[in-house]
Amino acid sequence: MGRISRPGEGLVALSVMPPGDGIHTMGAVERPAPTLPDSTCGNCGSDAALEPRGDVVVKQEVDGDFRRGRPVYDTIVSVSVCRFCDQPTVWRYVWGRDTYEQFAEERLSPPPRDNSGAWSGLGVRFIVAAGS
Repeated sequence: MGRISRPGEGLVALSVMPPGDGIHTMGAVERPAPTLPDSTCGNCGSDAALEPRGDVVVKQEVDGDFRRGRPVYDTIVSVSVCRFCDQPTVWRYVWGRDTYEQFAEERLSPPPRDNSGAWSGLGVRFIVAAGS
């Protein structure tokens, strides 16, 4: 099974036994792998600071009948730790095993900050200061 790649990586190498004569030769097959939705720490705000520590498939769904080749989707919870503040960041997202799509990304912990009100007040003060 693959692993969650670090930000910037997008492939994972899987070792497979080639069919045939039974010689224990290993080959590498490269497949896309899920990546962290954002590498910025949700606790201290450091950029490119998260180091993946593990992931758990919490739900698996098939779009139709899997025996007919329908895509399989895994809902994954991924835990990363900031290398600066040592605090965890937890993400949930859906990964298409067959389609290699990643979507429905949501940061579970720490909760996303709401900065919508902070900029509106700052903008008004900046305009008033610039006009005087």
